[in-house]
This record gives sequence, C-alpha cells and structure tokens, in this order.
Amino acid sequence: MAKKLVLPRVHVMVLCDDFEQPSDEEAVFHLYGVRTRLEVEAFPYTHAQLCVYLQLTGHPGRTNCPVVVVDPETEEGILPAPPQLIQLTGPLDVVATVFVLEDCVFTAPGLYYVQAICDRKLVCERPLMVVRQE
Repeated sequence: MAKKLVLPRVHVMVLCDDFEQPSDEEAVFHLYGVRTRLEVEAFPYTHAQLCVYLQLTGHPGRTNCPVVVVDPETEEGILPAPPQLIQLTGPLDVVATVFVLEDCVFTAPGLYYVQAICDRKLVCERPLMVVRQE
C-alpha cells in the first residue's frame, strides 16, 4: 500500500527577526521584528536571521516540511531552512513550529517569496519586499 500523503492546512505564516518560547508556556511564542519588508543600505545585503513561524493543522500523520526563500526572477530557492518532520495529530490540533534561516544574503532589491513546502507541495507563501533605504 502506498504511503498516504498528509498535507497540512497552514493557518498562520509570519516572517520575523527573532522569537522566544517561554519555558512556562508550551504553546506560546513571542515573535519579534514581524515584517513583510526589509529596508537595507546596500546590496548585497546579509540579514543575520530570518524566522518563519507556522501554525498548522491536519489529519494524523507526518509531513516533511522545508521553508525556502525564492527569487521570483529565477524561480529558484536561494535561502533554504533545513526541513522539519512535523507530526500532525488532527484537524483541530494546532501545531506551531519555527524555521530559522541564518545569514540570509539578498543580492539585489526586489520581491522575494518565502515558501513552506510539505512533502514537495507548496502549502503557503508570503511576500518579502527587499528595498534600498532612501
């Protein structure tokens, strides 16, 4: 029997600079520097850290999920985060996870997309505009 494909439903996808998960509250995340835009002095530009916070639900099963920043000009992934194996337990159970992309290099200004891919299927994306400061 073939493995059943488990595609989650993404309820929240947030781009931010950093996060904290308090030790006394398991399901709570503090997100810092929530953004849809980067204003930079010059290119190429290296952003020390970009975090991608996801909340997902889905039928019981596991899904392999990487996150990647895509250059829309070339449609190539330029900044991948290591994939995570996410365990889903049911359509009413929210699973929260954070991906961390370190030393994100943007070579030119423009529109980039941050994509969450589960079992090789795009399940969510957010735009990230990278512009030169004026």
